[in-house]
Amino acid sequence: MAEMTEQKATSVETPAPPETPKKSSGQKKRNRKKARNTIITLVVLAALAVGGVFLYRFLTKKDAVESQIQIAVAQISSIQSTVQGSGNAKAKESAAITLTQGGTVQEVYVTAGDTVTAGQPLYTIRSQDAEDEVTAAQEKVDNLQKDMNDLVKKANNLTVRAPFAGKLVEISEFQVGDDVADGAAVATLVNDKKLKLSLYFSYAYENDIAVGQSVSVSIPAVMDSFNGTVEKINKVSYISPEGSVYFEVVIAFDNPS
Repeated sequence: MAEMTEQKATSVETPAPPETPKKSSGQKKRNRKKARNTIITLVVLAALAVGGVFLYRFLTKKDAVESQIQIAVAQISSIQSTVQGSGNAKAKESAAITLTQGGTVQEVYVTAGDTVTAGQPLYTIRSQDAEDEVTAAQEKVDNLQKDMNDLVKKANNLTVRAPFAGKLVEISEFQVGDDVADGAAVATLVNDKKLKLSLYFSYAYENDIAVGQSVSVSIPAVMDSFNGTVEKINKVSYISPEGSVYFEVVIAFDNPS
């Protein structure tokens, strides 16, 4: 019985493995393309991951000071721009102070390095030549001013006016268009309402007569006396034939007709 079993066991044949079907060429190309795409996708994902890591570190990187909370007051201001350059700076104003006239230094008020203000005296210099020139120029100006006043006076007197109230006793017969010379007599005017009497008195009466004093004038020719007023006293030295010294008294009184 045992021998028969062994013989049967040896006589059982092992089945052959199934034959793997052969892949077609089209299927192989699709597999290679799929594998290549998968590799490219993995490379791109890896690059994006690395870039994201670096970007995250760059954006989240902060200094120790910036990582702390800073508090400041907000202000409104304008945007400013700054430019830079180089050059040489010098004084805005510079002037050489010179003398207009030579002379002798009388006073010195400043020294080198002093700061002065406009109009502050620096030196006092006396020049006799300058003073003489000023005096001569002033005399010329005074003479010119006097001549100017005379010319103005003459120009204003071209319209002849009566200097006082009175009566014309002589008058020139002028006609329109006549030429007249400087100094020509125009008329003679008298104020016959008042008369003036000039008398001479000894200096012994000097303190007894004053301007404005009322006096009585006696005229023997008309056998009458008139009231008058001392108008002027002239302290002249009139010597009489007897050798006495007199002064003049001018008396004004109304014309008795």
